[in-house]
Amino acid sequence: MALEVKRLQACVSCLMEEVAWLNRRLLGAADVLAGESLLPLAAKVHAGAFAPAELAAAALNDATADGESLRQLIDSLKDDDGQFRGLGKLLMRIHGVSLGGHRLVPAGQSRMGWRYRVQVLDG
Repeated sequence: MALEVKRLQACVSCLMEEVAWLNRRLLGAADVLAGESLLPLAAKVHAGAFAPAELAAAALNDATADGESLRQLIDSLKDDDGQFRGLGKLLMRIHGVSLGGHRLVPAGQSRMGWRYRVQVLDG
């Protein structure tokens, strides 16, 4: 029984690696570049879970170089009316994908919509 459980765990692990590889392959080049820039900055500027608007607010209130870089990146993703739907859509596309040693993971929903947190990956 224990051997069968170990074999199934190995199969699940292998399948999860394949799903992650497929997710990376399906992302557009622009999404990969934006995600590789966004996730490390988001991890430095905002600790914990955030909605897109909360991440933008944290970037606006952060006077460091990381905050300025994140602010510029978020500005490039804003809609014509100044809303953060573009940022929210990017976050939805990149969640669950490993980018630059980081992964965006869902952290539930709030009245502001989906919340995420950045997971720093080992190695």
